[in-house]
Amino acid sequence: MKTCYNNSMKRKNDGFSLIELLMYIAIFAVSATLLIGILTTVTRVQGRQQSEAVVTKQITFVNQTIQRIVHESSLIDMPSGVASSSLTLRMASSTGDPTRIYVSNGRLYIKEGTKEDVPLTDGNVIVDTFRVKKLESKEGKSLVQVGLGISYNTADPKVKFSRVIEIMVTRITAASFDSDLVPLGSGLSVGNSGNNWQNGYFSGGVGIGIDAPSAGAKLKVAGNIEFSDSSYGLLLKSPNGTCYKLSVSNSGTLSVGGCP
Repeated sequence: MKTCYNNSMKRKNDGFSLIELLMYIAIFAVSATLLIGILTTVTRVQGRQQSEAVVTKQITFVNQTIQRIVHESSLIDMPSGVASSSLTLRMASSTGDPTRIYVSNGRLYIKEGTKEDVPLTDGNVIVDTFRVKKLESKEGKSLVQVGLGISYNTADPKVKFSRVIEIMVTRITAASFDSDLVPLGSGLSVGNSGNNWQNGYFSGGVGIGIDAPSAGAKLKVAGNIEFSDSSYGLLLKSPNGTCYKLSVSNSGTLSVGGCP
């Protein structure tokens, strides 16, 4: 009995054999490799998801901003059919007129009137492309076509992410009517002192403060006609086509001069 007990204690104190140690090392190496691979994959996926989320957030914000200011604008101040690297809009408010969106050093900026330039994108992304074109339709609509490309600002190709979108924003610049245009009530104006219509074209007569003029006349006014400056006057043409300007002196005497 004593001999068996000593042999058993001796086997327990001998430790691992070389084969067992090599097996344990191999198992540990394989497990560590798998864990490192899983950790690397998870880290790469998280980095990719983060870069995608940043790009998507900023490109959505730019899209919403462009659509908003185009809808609020009074005029798309760009030649039709010509691609440009900036968007210029005329606004009704003098504080925001004109409004311009442009790219500088990989970032997108907005310039409203005399205000300071405000970045629409931050340093986390790079604006790769910004292309704007104004298009006109037969229905009196102006379309703004925008091509926008944004990529995540990183040198690591594993988390690099880019996105390109095409934006088409419609703005009504004119209207066509097939019936009389009548205001719903009286006292309504067309334009105001700060926002004037440029030109008006009428094939019939114009009545101001009264019904339309009778046949043979184009303008009928119920009231006085006032000129805002003494340099203005009434322009008349003689039968031979010579133009004369009828004005008044300080003493109230009518004078006739040549047309400007």
